[in-house]
Amino acid sequence: MENEEIRKPVEIKEKDQLVFPGQFIGVIEQFLPGQNTYVEEANIYSTQFGMAHLDRRGLRVKVFPKRKAQLVPTVGDVAVGEIVHASNQMTSIAITSVNGKECVPSYTCLMHISRISRKYLESMDEAVRTGDIVRVKIIDAKTLPLQAESTGINFGVVYAECSQCGGKLKKIGTNKLKCTSCESTENRKMSIHYGSPMALA
Repeated sequence: MENEEIRKPVEIKEKDQLVFPGQFIGVIEQFLPGQNTYVEEANIYSTQFGMAHLDRRGLRVKVFPKRKAQLVPTVGDVAVGEIVHASNQMTSIAITSVNGKECVPSYTCLMHISRISRKYLESMDEAVRTGDIVRVKIIDAKTLPLQAESTGINFGVVYAECSQCGGKLKKIGTNKLKCTSCESTENRKMSIHYGSPMALA
């Protein structure tokens, strides 16, 4: 049996009303379908979870999606993201999750070469490369871009692909990886969670 609450048109004459995907808003004899709505057999339905709004001038109904509150990273948070640029001294990371929760839109985070490993690094290629997925800790969240580090066994690269052929790199040593396709080897500063779902937690 159809849910009567979903079939019942919402009252949006006086103020915006919360609606669910597939909820019946009204009929095209009342007003025109607008953003995030669709028509089926002269009935107007919402395509989004959000607020239904009536444009009185155009007699058009719209639905504005109700978005989740954006995550705001703080010092000490664990973040996962992709290396989007790596220079001699600095790497830029697009953070996609914080403390295991999806971060939309992503944050830009910077990590200096001195913050990647406790060991001295002569070049960035010894530790990370563009396209790598890394697990890092936020050390400065007061300004944007954020600042991070990957020192310690829990942090570092958690997924990488071969820079020669694009094949998957498999861990064969503490900081050494081998391509499963062309068998070339590369170095990375790896997390102990390399290749594990635990990397996202």
